[in-house]
Amino acid sequence: MAEEQRSATARALDEPHSRLTLEMALLLLGAQLAWGLDLPWRVASLVFAVLSLVQGLRALAALRRHRRANPTHQAMGPAGGVLVALGVAVAAAMTLVQVAMLAVWPVVAEQDSCRERALTRTAEARCDDALVDRFQRLGDLAG
Repeated sequence: MAEEQRSATARALDEPHSRLTLEMALLLLGAQLAWGLDLPWRVASLVFAVLSLVQGLRALAALRRHRRANPTHQAMGPAGGVLVALGVAVAAAMTLVQVAMLAVWPVVAEQDSCRERALTRTAEARCDDALVDRFQRLGDLAG
């Protein structure tokens, strides 16, 4: 019984859409974990997010090819495509957030150093207020 179950799992991971979906999920996890790192290591999160987006798009294409080739066999269940598409959307959103973070790198770096020096919640709140004020000034200059 256990051998049959292992072979079914191995067969499922042999399918390109399953392997690519698993890789997408692991890369999304890596992006989320890298987000917690200090600058400049936080940039690794952008790399993971972009790679996850690419793998997710490849997984969607592989799933579509598999479903066309095997119309009677529903790979990943009826909602599999929706779940992979949701993963792609999350990866795209994370990529956009990371790119925006890179665009305001000096402001984010200043915020991180201010929060590291803050010893109380009041000091952290002052750092947050200063960040909001700085973004408002940047918005006023752009608008």
